[in-house]
Amino acid sequence: MTVIVTVLTFASGASDVTSITRLGNAFTSVMTGNIALFGLSLARESVSQATHTATAVAGYVAGVAIGAQLGWHASKRWPAEPAEERPGEHWPPYMPLLLGTELLLLAGVLAGWEITSSRPAGGAQFVLLALAACAMGTQSASVGQLGLGNVSTTYLTGTLTGLVTATVRPGSKPGWRRPLVFVGVLAGAVLAGVLLANAPAIVPVLPLLGVATAMLLGSIGRSPGHRRERRTPRLRGDDAVADAADGLDASRPATRSSGVSLPLISSTGAATPRRRSRRTTSMPGSRGTRQPSTTTA
Repeated sequence: MTVIVTVLTFASGASDVTSITRLGNAFTSVMTGNIALFGLSLARESVSQATHTATAVAGYVAGVAIGAQLGWHASKRWPAEPAEERPGEHWPPYMPLLLGTELLLLAGVLAGWEITSSRPAGGAQFVLLALAACAMGTQSASVGQLGLGNVSTTYLTGTLTGLVTATVRPGSKPGWRRPLVFVGVLAGAVLAGVLLANAPAIVPVLPLLGVATAMLLGSIGRSPGHRRERRTPRLRGDDAVADAADGLDASRPATRSSGVSLPLISSTGAATPRRRSRRTTSMPGSRGTRQPSTTTA
């Protein structure tokens, strides 16, 4: 799962660099930065900056809504099977649907990018910005289904907070997942910047490759590189049934147990013990009357 979130973060880093440089100086995944830029545009009375950041925020919100709705409906249709997995190792069966939706949005960005010869302007710029931000919003909603805690592949402030906290807190182990997330976003940003200067036509391919790689790794197994064996856990209800059965056996009359002495009243009025055999039988013609075999001590 660590490799999956790393390549997804690679995709978001490349997408942000593309949108900042060619789609109106707005982020596709960092909504905190967009809101701050929107406030700055209001102070400077910059209509262009305000509309671009507002478009990015609206596209991101739409993407989160799409991902959340798809995830909710898909979870009802394809519920995840119970598995004994560590936190953050859960790959829902409907995850390819969510990431596939993001791939379609990114494919739209690539198509528009090629149509505009890598320099979109005017209405095309707004459309591509909205599609890219929507894709990142869908990714954020999709990653939320993985149970990664405060690890994200788009907004990384919470991830950085968790990394620093786990590093300085005594007894805590930060692990490799959070550091590799930052490596992923940095690699995506650097590579996108290099390609913008040398081969801008293929820049939108980077987010596509990142998401496609994540889908492939997730389909291979629960964690990249090896498949975890699934064991059928014993349900708590089974324990409750077993306990109830034990209690029922303990509460049954002692007359059905072997080796239990029962009092027998003799003709003289003295009580003499008798032993009931292990099994009781009904004699033919006795109308179901039990005829226990007894021994008199």
